[in-house]
Amino acid sequence: MKLTLGLSTLLVGSMLLFSGCSYSMLVADNTSGIEDKTKYDGFDKWFTNVKHKISGDKSYKKIDFRDDKDANIQWFMTQLFKVWNKNTSNETFLQEGLAKYPHNEEVFKYFLNELPN
Repeated sequence: MKLTLGLSTLLVGSMLLFSGCSYSMLVADNTSGIEDKTKYDGFDKWFTNVKHKISGDKSYKKIDFRDDKDANIQWFMTQLFKVWNKNTSNETFLQEGLAKYPHNEEVFKYFLNELPN
């Protein structure tokens, strides 16, 4: 089945997987740059708003976190936190995302477009 990039904007995991990102998950990844729970709370509020915005869109598909699903979800959420927290650039977020999930450009760009200014 061939997907075009315009139609391949992906919802990353199910809503259950989204809610699985926790402060302890980001702290466990020493590269996240999270310093305190207050910073996580801001990220979680932003992420919850994005999640609600896209949850009703039936055209979204999921990234297929095949092997080691929990680790891959943690990787994605850590990368997302780092770009949200300005610990990494938008370009790096996109490049690293495409290196791991090359057919999912639209989902990475979607989240970049949702970042606060």
